[in-house]
Amino acid sequence: MTEPSARPGSLPAGDSLGSQVADFLKILGFVLLCGLVGPAFLVCYLLLDEPGTEWMLWTGIGFTVLDVLIAVGLFVAVQTSRSAASDRRLHGQLLLAGVESVQQTGTYINEEPVMRFRLRVDDGQTEPFTAQVKARVPVLRQPLVHLGSLVVLMDPGSRKLHIDWDASALVGGLAPAKFTSVADGRTVDLTGQSEPLLEIISILYRNGLPLDGALDVRDRPEVHRQVMDVLQRWEQASATAPPQVVTDVRTADFRAAAARPGAAGPAASWSGATGPSASGSGTNGPGASGPADSRSADSRSAADRLRELDGLRAAAAISDDEYQRTRARILDTL
Repeated sequence: MTEPSARPGSLPAGDSLGSQVADFLKILGFVLLCGLVGPAFLVCYLLLDEPGTEWMLWTGIGFTVLDVLIAVGLFVAVQTSRSAASDRRLHGQLLLAGVESVQQTGTYINEEPVMRFRLRVDDGQTEPFTAQVKARVPVLRQPLVHLGSLVVLMDPGSRKLHIDWDASALVGGLAPAKFTSVADGRTVDLTGQSEPLLEIISILYRNGLPLDGALDVRDRPEVHRQVMDVLQRWEQASATAPPQVVTDVRTADFRAAAARPGAAGPAASWSGATGPSASGSGTNGPGASGPADSRSADSRSAADRLRELDGLRAAAAISDDEYQRTRARILDTL
């Protein structure tokens, strides 16, 4: 079957009774450690057993009860947050939002910056709209901020947006998304392909499957059928799509040139150090437009360049080696 980047059958943390009890005990232990004065008074009262120490008993009981109440409040807050996130994945709409602006807030949580995003969203049902979203950016996901687009989950009722960093990493090409069929050993690489990945991630979320590891859907026939349908449509579209010809080096430091007059077939020119020249010769001689000048005029986002690069590889217009070198170049500019 398929093995994308998620693990099947795993429930969001806190859904089972055992995990809820374990979570509560962890929180309670942490709170008691921070508020050790209550248990300390109780221990002192029991060890001393002398007249005039009754105040230690009642003080210790009071502080201990307060610690337990704080632990219960924290546990309820954590479970509510997890439940809300699970409901968003089950019922929310997964969309690709354009990043119009990013601002630092000066706030850090666990050494991770909290940023304010201005996002433009088109849900296909109403007029495109913009929204402000403040979110903590994980350290490993910070390169996604500069790609120009992020995956968001929109609440169906409030239309509030929530950035999905794991889905954004798959769609943005920062994390691999490879699907392998056990039946024939065939592997489909959708890394950075937004359209099929958004559809597959929506299927996983609707079936309660989070993106937290490797996925094996052999025990989920309906999920397997839906994912395979998406993969088959993508393969058919890729097979029938005409080869993409790029004649502007500004796009992604590569060029798949059309066949020259008298040539036997299409040819691709490549200059590993500086990129292809405008003349297609791979050199920067007199009269050729240099890559540096072309790149400086490029206003396209890295996400657009990565998508075009993926399209060329799917059309077999460039080799895998050229693809990897060019992709690394684009990511180095972030």
